[in-house]
Amino acid sequence: MKTTLSIADGVMRHLKAEAARRGETMSVLVESALRAFLEKEDSMDNELPPLPRFNMGEPLVDLADRDQLYERMDPQPGQVQAADGRVRYREAEDDPAQTD
Repeated sequence: MKTTLSIADGVMRHLKAEAARRGETMSVLVESALRAFLEKEDSMDNELPPLPRFNMGEPLVDLADRDQLYERMDPQPGQVQAADGRVRYREAEDDPAQTD
């Protein structure tokens, strides 16, 4: 099929030079470049990049225990979350809200 394209002068110069270097016509070179571009676009639509994976160790709570999850995510007043992830009750002397 014949068609008319508008191609920038610089691109046309590169196209002519590359066609001559390969010993092919400009039409063959343009068609192969378009095919490669379109095939790449099609394959990109179907492939998603892999999701990152992280080794975070064993869960610190039973993920099936909703109450344990809620307690962990939102400690009650008087509870603190220790560095090891456990929820503990605050001692009276550690409570900055208490006054002497």
